[in-house]
Amino acid sequence: MRRRDVRRNAFTLLFQLGFTDNEEEAKNIFFEEAEMDLSKNEKEFILKTVNGVREHVDEIDEIINSVARKWDTKRMANVDLAILRLAVYEMRFDDETPDGVVINEAVELAKEYSSDGAPSFVNGILGKLV
Repeated sequence: MRRRDVRRNAFTLLFQLGFTDNEEEAKNIFFEEAEMDLSKNEKEFILKTVNGVREHVDEIDEIINSVARKWDTKRMANVDLAILRLAVYEMRFDDETPDGVVINEAVELAKEYSSDGAPSFVNGILGKLV
């Protein structure tokens, strides 16, 4: 599986966790029902990334709020917020992927899963962090 696809799965799980109180059960269901052929490394990447976002969510939201003029994470669409949180986590807490690649991947997720204006919104916010 390509890294882009693994990142998409991390985004999907992160988005789903925004709607549940039982994270462990949601993670188990995600991996069981997704019927994905994930390698051990791919599953570890997804869990490491999602757990990292959840662990640093307050700090990540502060970073987003500091550059999102006239916007607050509490007012953002859940899908856009999940994309931004994932990208900010990768940019600030995980040095595996260059920032430019992270931003491009986030914009692609926004094109695929969010509204028409979301790619520009995501690009604008993340661009202020480099």
